[in-house]
Amino acid sequence: MATYSTNLALTLLDTGEGAGTWGNTTNTNLGTLLEQAISGYTTQSLTTGTTLTLTIPNGTTGEARNMYLEFSGNGSVVTVPSNKKLYFIHNNCTSGTIDFRVAGQTGVSVAKGKRVSLVSNGTDVVQAINHISVFSSDSAVITRMYLNTSGDPSPSLTSNAYFTAPAGGQAIVGVASATSEVSSINWNKGTTGDNAFVAFATEGTYTPRGSISYNRGAGTVAYNTTSDRRAKTIYGPVTDSGQVIDALNVYEGKMNWGTEIYPMMIADEMQPIVPYSVTGQPNATNPDGSPKYQQVDYTALVPLLIAEIQSLRARVSALGG
Repeated sequence: MATYSTNLALTLLDTGEGAGTWGNTTNTNLGTLLEQAISGYTTQSLTTGTTLTLTIPNGTTGEARNMYLEFSGNGSVVTVPSNKKLYFIHNNCTSGTIDFRVAGQTGVSVAKGKRVSLVSNGTDVVQAINHISVFSSDSAVITRMYLNTSGDPSPSLTSNAYFTAPAGGQAIVGVASATSEVSSINWNKGTTGDNAFVAFATEGTYTPRGSISYNRGAGTVAYNTTSDRRAKTIYGPVTDSGQVIDALNVYEGKMNWGTEIYPMMIADEMQPIVPYSVTGQPNATNPDGSPKYQQVDYTALVPLLIAEIQSLRARVSALGG
């Protein structure tokens, strides 16, 4: 007597069973039921107030076995079996939300117009992914991305650039369209104390290197590099600040993609003198042959400048100035 697989309800033939017809059973399993589960796409119409029950019948086609379910009509309740299974859901209804669930459970509400990934875990339907809930594009250009820790797949759009978090949401990143003045948004909704925007770390074990944060006392955005005493080995005071500064060349110039002329320095000239402020190697190229530009962290020179100012003040003071 045939039995059936736990989640996809495929026919499992016993030894010697199905003589003369096992090919039909195999073709149905592989060519119909598995294909339906892996790449099946179906559209179902909903009516408000009427529950639509989808099934995965043993050994034959069933709407709940499909991978992608698109719904039209008006929002309602959709129930599926408790079989463990992944679903991609599109609420293409004219109005209303879809409550997608195992019968008798709470499930997940999918707002009108949303496409979400859901999974039946054997008890109820839950989100398959909750760290990226909305990722959409207009005219093939990515315009919005919402990072959400609350498990809500339906945040509300408040502008062309970003989404606002529902209750429990932690972080928001917006990527604006090509016509917007804003190209990205990182919003920390905290209202007290200093607020972190981005943290940078390296090594196999998390080792903090810096961050971008809001200094509430100063009312400014802080671009931080780790500077804790416990993260350093100190050898003594700077004694050659003047020599180092004198060795650096400062030019009047313009970036090739800019319009303004201003004082600037050149990375490969700085590298032998202040290598701690320069990233990359001279004349390096990317795999496609394009320039791999060197970069400079000018803030790394601030301690050198302070040391020289202190030296100058000491000399002026010694002269009685």
